[in-house]
Amino acid sequence: MVHPLTRLGADVLLESLAVQGITHMFGCCHESMLPVRYALHSYPCLSYIEMKHEQAVVHAADGYARASGRLGVAIIGSGITNSITGIATALSDSVPLLVIIGRPSPNDHLYAPDLDIFPIKIAVLNNGYLGMVRQWQELFYQGRYSAVKITSPDFVKLAKAYGAIGSAADSEEEAEKIIKNALTNDGPVLLDFNIAEEENVYPIVPPGQSNDQAILTR
Repeated sequence: MVHPLTRLGADVLLESLAVQGITHMFGCCHESMLPVRYALHSYPCLSYIEMKHEQAVVHAADGYARASGRLGVAIIGSGITNSITGIATALSDSVPLLVIIGRPSPNDHLYAPDLDIFPIKIAVLNNGYLGMVRQWQELFYQGRYSAVKITSPDFVKLAKAYGAIGSAADSEEEAEKIIKNALTNDGPVLLDFNIAEEENVYPIVPPGQSNDQAILTR
């Protein structure tokens, strides 16, 4: 146990987790959470599994909670946006998940301003195909499409089913309208942009080539 006069916030956090019976944690700690990593040696009852990406951290904690029936704990440095999918997955299935997020000081890091992460705005570029795979088949395999035509749900109805706002656009004018509406809405919004089926995204690197040989445009 750490002497009370030298206790840091990291010690308080880890002791609280230990008292609650937490035994396993998953993490991807940047500099903002390094004090937690340093303090772990004082808490042998806590098993910490280091991951390489914030998304993997949350999915691992979610999987642990599902398999064990216990609270899944994820510790993340500053990559909160990378963890959104895992958090939403756990939320949708009522999986017990605790995500502890650090943030570098904005005085020292221009890339870490205060960020209100929820509610989120989601944009779907919907061309009815498995995007990059279809583009590869068009550009590098003479348009011989294989297993890339997909059927998507009605994203507008799907969003509404989850209590969010859903909007669709088939033209540039409609796109501008729904974007403006989304930005003025305080709730989560899904925007479904119906685009040309063979609309490509550049740059793209040909198979077996290096980045300096990327194709910049059609």
